[in-house]
Amino acid sequence: MEKPAGRGRNTQRNIQRNVMAQRPAQHPAQHASPSPPKTLLWEAKGGGDPPERTPINEGEKMEISISGGIVRRVRGGQDAPMTGLAIQARTIAGFLPLMCARMGAKVVHNVDANYTGIRFDTKVGPVVLEMPVGDQPYRLVHEFIEPDEKGRTEVEMRRFPQIYKPNGIALMTAEFLRTRGFLK
Repeated sequence: MEKPAGRGRNTQRNIQRNVMAQRPAQHPAQHASPSPPKTLLWEAKGGGDPPERTPINEGEKMEISISGGIVRRVRGGQDAPMTGLAIQARTIAGFLPLMCARMGAKVVHNVDANYTGIRFDTKVGPVVLEMPVGDQPYRLVHEFIEPDEKGRTEVEMRRFPQIYKPNGIALMTAEFLRTRGFLK
């Protein structure tokens, strides 16, 4: 028996390769069986609606404004300033690790001292990461509640150049505070 022309073993492999090439490429994880939706899993474990998940900083995020010596709470989205520095401070605050969120990190708009920053209430007093104005670097400042022997009310602890992204600034700040014993 003769083989029909063009139906050889190599030709069949070529046809299979062409068919495979026409299919869209799939990631190996897509071949796994799809997992059931989270609501189904939650209902199978005890019923009811699944709890809403919010980012860590969402529930604890607070902004304050200081002007004329009066501290006011700023409602996010309603009374909050929408300046470039305020947006930058909120962005960095969103990247702060959990240890900083537990310390009560707040975005501060201080009109009296003319800065916008993130305030950390540490065990040795408030520490503020001030947002840069112009080409200035970020400043990490330890504010004293009472002036010290020399009459200073704040001490600059560290500067971060503006070359870093908000995520990097947040992580460097948190690591600095953790390694120096400011965080509990």
